[in-house]
Amino acid sequence: MRGLVLRLAGLNAGAESAMRLIGFFDTLVEQRLGLDGVLGMAARVAECPVGLAGAGPDGLTARPDGSTRPGGPPPGAAVRELRGGQRAWLAREGAPQPFAELLLERLALACDTVLSRRGSETVPLDPALLETAISSSAPLPERARALRLLGLAPSGTLTLLAVDGGRGPQGMTPVLDRLPPASAGRRRTAALGSVHAVAVAGPLPERLLAPAGFRIGVGPEVTATEAPRSWEGALRALRFAGTSRSDVGLAPVV
Repeated sequence: MRGLVLRLAGLNAGAESAMRLIGFFDTLVEQRLGLDGVLGMAARVAECPVGLAGAGPDGLTARPDGSTRPGGPPPGAAVRELRGGQRAWLAREGAPQPFAELLLERLALACDTVLSRRGSETVPLDPALLETAISSSAPLPERARALRLLGLAPSGTLTLLAVDGGRGPQGMTPVLDRLPPASAGRRRTAALGSVHAVAVAGPLPERLLAPAGFRIGVGPEVTATEAPRSWEGALRALRFAGTSRSDVGLAPVV
């Protein structure tokens, strides 16, 4: 992937360069990166801020160094509409650059693909990677590599949830549906024995409630490479969390 970025750094107005740019975004989609990963790599190639804005105030911005943070588009940014009220954007100062419109179009398509996978995120995609990322016995380089393969920035923030429940046909859907929509492309789940681990990059609701049949423990928000500390906290919290019952409504998490 780093080689792709380097080869794309010298884009000119030729058709070959256009195909390389299209292939670059196809690779991002094939590697199943999250929104952080797609936006971060796109910002490096574009050498300017890019992002995804929601229908509300939430949004995600990537800087040219690949780092991401919450935020929306600045005034004058080029915008491409997605389904569901989302908007991909690119903010470049100065004279227009080759393939700026094509880059924005492919970015929008890549983000749309990531968002369309929201329903499939209820299925653990790669439990071994998330298990490595939250393991206190795994060396730091291995945890950072696992995070990158999951499409999560090692330098970003992460909160771990320990969830007991979700063994029926709907799986983890009732829990994921209660998380902010803006986090859909920035969360990963894995079934670890009888407990599900849910890693969320981004803020959680101030008052998170457990759906019927679930117990939820929430760890502290940490730098992603310190995910084991958040996971250990989530497991401790889960021991004190009560199960929500359909006849009494939603239960608070611990």
